[in-house]
Amino acid sequence: MNKFKLLLAFVFSVTVSLKTVAQEPVNPAALGGVMGTTDVVVSDIPGYVAALKENSQLFAVLNTNLAGFCQAVSGGVPGESLVFNFSNSLETALASYDTQLNDPAFASFVANLEPFRELVGSRQAQVIRPYTGPAVTTWATRNLYVRAENPQAYIDAVGALESTARANGFADLTLMVQQEVGSGNTSDLLAVIAVSPSLARLGAALDAITGEGWAQDAFASVQAARSRITEDKIYRCQQIYPAI
Repeated sequence: MNKFKLLLAFVFSVTVSLKTVAQEPVNPAALGGVMGTTDVVVSDIPGYVAALKENSQLFAVLNTNLAGFCQAVSGGVPGESLVFNFSNSLETALASYDTQLNDPAFASFVANLEPFRELVGSRQAQVIRPYTGPAVTTWATRNLYVRAENPQAYIDAVGALESTARANGFADLTLMVQQEVGSGNTSDLLAVIAVSPSLARLGAALDAITGEGWAQDAFASVQAARSRITEDKIYRCQQIYPAI
């Protein structure tokens, strides 16, 4: 368990009040730029999420646009989860590591998380196809890591599949594409995230894409443009920090 969960180096530091931020729907404008992910195995998911929300103002110090938590419901080990955040640029995302390393408040916060989780790893990824769906506070994703010899051809095929699905009853489906930076992976590895408002709605979209006649050509093009899938997991997600 060391790959994508889309989304984002969970970094926390604070010189601001530790106060829970009122939940507002995800603003699609926040979901571009760079996504950082931290992969964790959580022993107490309600307690861990509560700790993140109680300290959600930490993300403001990192210039984070939006942060969230996703729990694997298929394809992961028990408790497998990820924390993600979106930044406007690699400059902002990478600068956050300095905050993590140098801010005493960050160290204290991380220490308080230790009883809840095992830290697995973190990464940054540039967003190639952003989220363009409706505003939500909870959602579901299918996260794929794929190899594509011609990344642009694959990205174009994914965009065509999204357009086809939206024209056939799935206007709430977004197919995001990301490429990791500084993770040790080669440029032909892409992270593809199918985002829907709920697990049931995600399942309905996947049923249609793999089974309905209107999707056959577009889905076949996606399959032809990738050489293989290296990871495939499904998550249920919730917003932790809105900053917009």
